[in-house]
Amino acid sequence: MGRLRSGGPIALLLAAVLSSVSGCSALGVGGSAPLGDASGDEIGSAQVCMPGKTGTTVTFGGEVLHNSGTGNVVIDKVSLLKPEGLRFVAAVMLHVHESLLGYDNQYPPTKFFLASVGPAWDRRQPAVGATLAPQGPDDVSDDDATQSAESPADAAPATTRSTSTATVNNLVIAVKVTGHSPEARMTGVTVDYHVGRTKYRWHNITSLVVQTEKPKCS
Repeated sequence: MGRLRSGGPIALLLAAVLSSVSGCSALGVGGSAPLGDASGDEIGSAQVCMPGKTGTTVTFGGEVLHNSGTGNVVIDKVSLLKPEGLRFVAAVMLHVHESLLGYDNQYPPTKFFLASVGPAWDRRQPAVGATLAPQGPDDVSDDDATQSAESPADAAPATTRSTSTATVNNLVIAVKVTGHSPEARMTGVTVDYHVGRTKYRWHNITSLVVQTEKPKCS
């Protein structure tokens, strides 16, 4: 996946919602965990970088939680993995069709991003306690479906390249920049959840770097 650098927001297109899950994805459909998981080597292998001054809250909204199991997934906890100069503020779940919310250097995100997800933002719900119904193995891929990066300066709101009407569970996290060093960072995101009496833990693969003293990432 590599690194996404931006002087501003990053919108994510759902360009391949019917494609299979690739090795770049944290959603291992073939695994025993309903949401799949990233292996140790995959965690942090992709990176998003954005500018953000100390004290601001940024939007980390490029994650998909896809329930490939047969039972309802219930989210118990969302937390940051190895944060340095970053603090968890809130996590919400959006049910989207055409675009993931993406990454913005403010929270709530700008109107550009809110427009790209339509009414999903107004219908958002707290991630903790959210129930994700089974979706089957072929509805959506994770990072294969989120490859295009755009800025509102040169692009219209993101639209899908697929005719799929599948609902995608878009996890959006508000992260506050608390550190005073030139860079604040986290390795990724952890989600604890259960299905029935069985508990699981999911890790994403995308890390975050916030440049606190530069107008854009180099």
